[in-house]
Amino acid sequence: QLAEVEVYGEVPSGCDSEFNNLALHQKAAQQDSHSGGPASFAVDGNRDGDFSGHSVSHTLAKNGWWKVTLTRQYYVSYIDVYNRMDCCQNRLRNAKVFLDGALVGTIPQVDGQQKYTIPVNKNGQEVKIQATAGDSLQLAEVEVYGRVSSVDGGWGEFSDWSACSAKCGGGVQSRSRACDSPAPKNGGADCQGDNKQERDCNTDPCPVDGGWGEFSDWSACSAKCGGGVQSRSRACDSPAPKNGGADCQGDNKQERDCNTDPCKVYKCSNSKKIPCPGGEKKCISKWLACDGVRDCKDGSEETADFCKDRPCTEKRIKCQDGLQCVRRDTWCDGKKDCSDGSDESLCALGAL
Repeated sequence: QLAEVEVYGEVPSGCDSEFNNLALHQKAAQQDSHSGGPASFAVDGNRDGDFSGHSVSHTLAKNGWWKVTLTRQYYVSYIDVYNRMDCCQNRLRNAKVFLDGALVGTIPQVDGQQKYTIPVNKNGQEVKIQATAGDSLQLAEVEVYGRVSSVDGGWGEFSDWSACSAKCGGGVQSRSRACDSPAPKNGGADCQGDNKQERDCNTDPCPVDGGWGEFSDWSACSAKCGGGVQSRSRACDSPAPKNGGADCQGDNKQERDCNTDPCKVYKCSNSKKIPCPGGEKKCISKWLACDGVRDCKDGSEETADFCKDRPCTEKRIKCQDGLQCVRRDTWCDGKKDCSDGSDESLCALGAL
């Protein structure tokens, strides 16, 4: 037993404080009509339950039905059904109320009150009342309270993938979509999930062009005097080319003149001897120069520069390469005395 139940609260921000009667003056129909009570009388805005006031719908058929079709799908909060009051109230007893064919409530045992409220809280468009008491259906007014149905958001198509953020070495592409198919409205839920996707792209390593490293130190001069050569080199390793990168441009080796001062001439007292051409203070026999054997410490008397234009003595013949003099009596003896072997090869060709 309850004396009173009171529920206090406030309307959430952005919501209407009241629902509208969506059925007012909308298209109504019933199984048939009797005694001047068309279906439209139940949605004319007049709740007067006196049949003589010409505002009560009336079917002829027993357990007849009545319905109203709203202009569109709406969110229906509740339905108020008003009974005829001057007579025949029991004819509404246990009548069933449907929304789009689904049962949403039943009129309870009538007890003399006129209005019966059926909670709904569903989306729908057609409200139908079906009598079950075995008699005609008579309605003073049917009011359907609600508002435009909420629409949950739906994702649109993803956009094309964006350009890759890097040409090589690994980048990122992205694409996005909007919650606009449809967009949420009237309190509908937002789209679930991410509006953006990313993926890796251009993951192949980037080409690396080669770069020169530092030059090495200069080498020792090739001569102590009279002009020599020094060299130094560098490697294409800072960085080394890779992944199809370009090689280094330019030379990997440099040369320069060195010790260009003239060598001091060392004179020999014996006319049959010559000084070592490399500057060593030593005299050697003329016929020992350019014989393929080093007599000077630095071997300067056997170098190509020294021997190339030097004539041989009468008892020696110059090898074909012009860099060595060998004794005449050793030519064609089956033993190579010239470094290029020409003392024997020319014999075989009959050149001597």
